[in-house]
Amino acid sequence: MKNNNYLIFRDDGVGDLLLITPVLKLIKKYDKKSNILLISSSRNNSYAELLLRENLVDDTYNIDQNKLFGRAYSLYYLVRKIHKFNPSVSLIYRQKLQSYLISKIFCKNNFGLVTINSSNYFKKRYRPFKFLTNYLLDDYVVIDQRDNFKNIYVDHWSDFYLDLFKKAYQKIFNKNLSITQKDKKYVKTIDENLNNILIKSLNEINNTSDFILLHIDEKWSNTNWSPHDLDNLIDKIIKSLNVKIIISEGASENSYSDFIYKKYLYKKNKNTDFNISLTSSDKMKNVAIFKDLDIEKLILLSLNASLVITNHGSLTHFSSINDVPVIDLIHKNKKEYLKKYYPKSSVNEQVILNSVEELLIIIKKLYKS
Repeated sequence: MKNNNYLIFRDDGVGDLLLITPVLKLIKKYDKKSNILLISSSRNNSYAELLLRENLVDDTYNIDQNKLFGRAYSLYYLVRKIHKFNPSVSLIYRQKLQSYLISKIFCKNNFGLVTINSSNYFKKRYRPFKFLTNYLLDDYVVIDQRDNFKNIYVDHWSDFYLDLFKKAYQKIFNKNLSITQKDKKYVKTIDENLNNILIKSLNEINNTSDFILLHIDEKWSNTNWSPHDLDNLIDKIIKSLNVKIIISEGASENSYSDFIYKKYLYKKNKNTDFNISLTSSDKMKNVAIFKDLDIEKLILLSLNASLVITNHGSLTHFSSINDVPVIDLIHKNKKEYLKKYYPKSSVNEQVILNSVEELLIIIKKLYKS
């Protein structure tokens, strides 16, 4: 069997990178002496480093790390890194013309995604341009996004990524690749020592490891809810279920968690290994706020929860690794698109955020289901 150096472009979000971890597993399974250089971004590089630790990739490069010095400088160091790696196969999961052109220069075999959209001027708008596709790529997977995603043929968006690797495998090894349901599972990256520290911290503040994880990030500002609505939801969950709630925050500050923090005078607890804030308020005594979580700690929180409530994002998918029930909050304008990005947990529901009462009914249904 041939050994190859795989150049993989996934320089976008954390969840996007998680969705190609089945591909990384398959490369290591069927091309055992292969090497993988993963091109990441500032958004997902911390997770890329976890994959490096787990030996799913052999090297990573943050495409944004030299961005402040200008585009030419950044491009020079990217090209230098790739040239030194000497790739033979490229898998392009982030569609940028730059990535296609670099791959064409350095790789013998190139595979990428091709999307079709429509506009006021074109019934079919290809990305990359149709006249370039056969020149740049040895094979590709077409994602037809027209007519509000009605032409999408896969069950889950991650199947596109596996289909692309299947095409690459057939081209390189001249035989078909059969993929099982087990092959489709996301990679679990768990530091058991850190996980034990988390469980210890949870027991110290809650006297229980049973909790609902409510992830509050900047995406809440895109909903029609106010911070008062969120406060009302938390109050109703506590009264209805008498359950502990952990609030986790996104990378950016947001008015929703700030409102809760300030209203109930939360203060940092110094007796735990995590940055946990508690309040003396009787109303919120069952609610702890975890601040400054890196991606690894956030993943561990989601894997230990009894239920995860989050606006659609990386936690939607990370929770599925441990089959944790998920309420995936989505915007009504993205319903057709995101239904192909559903959480893979056996118990899940994609919910368009309306009233507090409607969401509470779903929480009661999914909690400990």
